[in-house]
Amino acid sequence: MASWIEKTEHFFQKVRALSPETKYEIGNAVVVAGICSIFMFPGYPGLWMSMLIVGSIIKKRFRWVKKKGYRFGHRKDKRRGQTVKKGPLTDEQIVRFARIKGGVITPAELALETSLSVEEAEERLIKLHSKGFNEIKVSDKGFVVYDFHCVLPSLDDKINAKKLDSF
Repeated sequence: MASWIEKTEHFFQKVRALSPETKYEIGNAVVVAGICSIFMFPGYPGLWMSMLIVGSIIKKRFRWVKKKGYRFGHRKDKRRGQTVKKGPLTDEQIVRFARIKGGVITPAELALETSLSVEEAEERLIKLHSKGFNEIKVSDKGFVVYDFHCVLPSLDDKINAKKLDSF
């Protein structure tokens, strides 16, 4: 049976794996639900007020999504509304993307969210593997996945960390 720490960590890994656009839309949905609950449950102001507050916080946290036209390695051209390449993707950005996706990504996922092609994404992930940033694994269905958990410690690892002796 999994501990509450493992369950909580699993839940937040799933939430972190959501794209910022999805989180922004969740904020919108919570605000709309809060507005609807004003009329549906007028006797429970705590319910609808909390929904409005939580939804507003989520929207405020991800408001840059709408402003910047967010995509890793891309930016929106304001004049034309087109997405254009932002510049070379750094190793740090790839590791950040892997952290958002729960520590495990495929070249196709990286290519979908960045300016890289699938082949370029695979090359970059292999280079990161040669530097020791990830482990290459094969799923049950035969997909090659890159596991960044060797450089991204879990919440349990962080909680159970021991104090270092003085040098």
